[in-house]
Parts: sequence; structure tokens; C-alpha cells
Amino acid sequence: KGLRLLRILRFERYTHAFTSFDDVLARNKDVLAVTAFTAILFWVFFGAFLYFTERDNPDEEMASNYNTVPNAMWITLLNLAGESPLSQYSMAGKVATGVLGLFATGVFGIPIGVLGAGFEEVVEQENEDN
Repeated sequence: KGLRLLRILRFERYTHAFTSFDDVLARNKDVLAVTAFTAILFWVFFGAFLYFTERDNPDEEMASNYNTVPNAMWITLLNLAGESPLSQYSMAGKVATGVLGLFATGVFGIPIGVLGAGFEEVVEQENEDN
């Protein structure tokens, strides 16, 4: 039953959507790779920073989520993705999550802009070819 999903690839004959997407990714792979590397650096940095600021938080739930760096990185990944599942941060933690939110906007905004501009170029090129 899982192989039925491969039927969607038959639409490629008519729409060329996957080919266009592949062209956009190939043209912008350097920018996307740098953005991915930067996102990983932010994740590790803010995970470690929030570990240091929140491991001694008076709220037991907060302290248990930041008791180790891997646990802190898990919650930081959720914060980086825009979730914010916890709310009882210390003052330093509130500042750090605010700055994290600003950086996360850039980390997600850059690839969206690059992919949007890339699709625009591909569509213009396809229109010129026709």
C-alpha cells in the first residue's frame, strides 16, 4: 500500500513540478547549505545557553526540561521551530528565547525567499522557452 504513493510521480509527465523543484534546489544549494549550517549552529548555541540559564530554574518542570544539554537542545529545537511549549523562563531565559525567535525568523525566512525567487526564475525561463 505504501508504494501507491509512487503513483504521484506519474503526474511528472504533465506538470514538470518535480523537475522545476529539483532545478531550484540545484541552483540554490550553496545558499541552502549555508542556511542549514547556520541553523544548526544557532540550535547548538541556544541549546547550550538555555541549559546554563534554565537548569537552576525554581520551577521543577522547567529545570527538568533543561537538566542536560540534549534535553535543552530538544526544547530549543521546538522554540526554534516556533512552538514555545514552556513559559516559566527566568529573565535570562526570556531574553534568550526572544533573541532565538528573532534568529529563527531569519533562519526560516532566508530559504523561503531563496526558493520563491528560484521558482520565479524557473517559471520565467520556462515561459521564455515556450
